[in-house]
Amino acid sequence: MKLRCSQLPIVAKCPGMLDTGSYVAVSEENEAANEGTRLHAEIAHWLRTGEEPENPDSTFAMFRRVLEESDYAPRFKLHDVSQSVEDMISCETNGILLTGHPDLYGLAPDLGIDLYDWKTGWNTDADHEAQMRGYAHILCEEYEALGICATIIRRDCTAQQWNWTQDELRDWWDNLIANIEAWNTNPVFNTGEHCRYCPRRFDCPGQRQKLIQAYYAIQPNADFDLSVPSDLVRLWELTGAAEKAAKDIRDQIRQELGRRGPDGITADGKTMFLSTTKKKVVDVVEAWPVLTRELTQEQLVPCLTVGLTRLEEAIKATAPRGQKDARVKEIYKELEAVRGLTYEPGAFRVNVKTVKE
Repeated sequence: MKLRCSQLPIVAKCPGMLDTGSYVAVSEENEAANEGTRLHAEIAHWLRTGEEPENPDSTFAMFRRVLEESDYAPRFKLHDVSQSVEDMISCETNGILLTGHPDLYGLAPDLGIDLYDWKTGWNTDADHEAQMRGYAHILCEEYEALGICATIIRRDCTAQQWNWTQDELRDWWDNLIANIEAWNTNPVFNTGEHCRYCPRRFDCPGQRQKLIQAYYAIQPNADFDLSVPSDLVRLWELTGAAEKAAKDIRDQIRQELGRRGPDGITADGKTMFLSTTKKKVVDVVEAWPVLTRELTQEQLVPCLTVGLTRLEEAIKATAPRGQKDARVKEIYKELEAVRGLTYEPGAFRVNVKTVKE
């Protein structure tokens, strides 16, 4: 069996994702993942050449500061380990080949190994400990290191750090394998936050049971009271699972229709196909002479918006190397002083956290 370290946070809670049944895996691609790929490339370039990349990702400077100046800075020289960025590592134990791509690691003389991973997703409460344990287990086995210090750096400038000995990691790995073997004998699907990342959620008995519960919970004659906290939490989780499942299925249908081509499919007296719409896009540079001729400044200004990402990119493009972030902060302060930059409340967002007893 082959297992990736990135799968371990799910496997540690529910080995069901390893079941080799004939399910359709969900393909995940999102902006956070794309941003992470860009950030990894920029850090690799910096470690390899010692030069800051041109037009670096907005989070590059933050990660660089953490790696160089914070309490979490590694105990080895960064530029001595550039070959370790995005290298695949692996080890085979008890018939399971464990592989992974840690973001950065290196040997600290007479101290052990320092291991780093950066998370660019917005879910800063996600549990990545099992993934880091997997990386740490492989590295300690490969280098025969007695211990390792593992650190996760998040996009909100926070970090989480663990220290493990080689014996602790071996015990953890043995227990994980025992749980997988026990699951094969008595399969029980455990649902929770980890399910959102599972590739087999279309074909999971645990998820199907939650959808059935959601159906009965929200049907017209269902008995619930939203003033009761337990009902509120239960219904939020159940309807969220149903909403997510519906979105996933519709996304997969769109992909399938895209593969079928313009004719789409015909069934049950209906034809389904994809169509494209034309979106009007104003080229500000080309349109400016016409717009300023027809509209006064007072009439034109309400039609315009300034994107913060584009604004920061434009400011950084004219700032000296090494002063890009500082220049953005200066401009923002000037804008705040003339009320050209204000802070408005965003949309309400429901947050659910598990209370540890």
